[in-house]
Amino acid sequence: MKIEKSFKYLTYSIGVFLILLNQSCLKDETETSEKKNYTKVSEITIETSQDLFLALGQPLLGQSSAYGVDVYVYNYPINYKGSEIEASGLVCVPKAEGQEFPVLSFQHGTLVAHKEAPSVDYNGLMNRGVEAIASMGYVVVLPDEIGFGASSNYFHPYLIKEHISNSVIEMINSLQEYPDGEFSGVSFSDSLFLMGYSHGGWATMATLERMEQTKQDDWNIIATACGAGPYFPEMVKDYALSNLNYA
Repeated sequence: MKIEKSFKYLTYSIGVFLILLNQSCLKDETETSEKKNYTKVSEITIETSQDLFLALGQPLLGQSSAYGVDVYVYNYPINYKGSEIEASGLVCVPKAEGQEFPVLSFQHGTLVAHKEAPSVDYNGLMNRGVEAIASMGYVVVLPDEIGFGASSNYFHPYLIKEHISNSVIEMINSLQEYPDGEFSGVSFSDSLFLMGYSHGGWATMATLERMEQTKQDDWNIIATACGAGPYFPEMVKDYALSNLNYA
């Protein structure tokens, strides 16, 4: 399948992809929906996506760019510590009205400032490059996670599996409640790809584990790629504390 092959290329190039992202031109545009929980904030052309992938030395990815992309900031309800709060993220949709695409959820790396959240920094280099993946025929979802974006007044539960994985799962599940064609006229299939780097690699693995444990039957998980995550922080903690000096 073309989709599965393109996902493999993504896993091979993700490290370079995040480090070497170059500038690309985007058109800012604001278009608020009637429901007022998602707003179109940007567009990416096919040519911009192709130029970006080629500049990164990934010609196969560039060859797979077949659609323009609409980028939305999306808010959704989530249960956090017994209360319903509002979380947010990005939804990036191919410009292909009437077609159906699989969903790819990309989990970001460690963030240390509110301005770095995907829903805030959607024109930033790293987020921009991930958004361009939608040009290859995916609905790309980038959760802010609790503590960023719409939930920035809450403390970020860094490396807390329950809350981080729930941020991802609740976001993709909430999208299924919309009728086909709600976002740019396209439909979302039940095929799901999970992907992330650094903290996002860990978050991706935590999400996969939680989805398996809670039997998320609405999704057919096709493939998962976890890059460079902090998978064993307990070992690092023990090593650091066991030394009199830790450089």
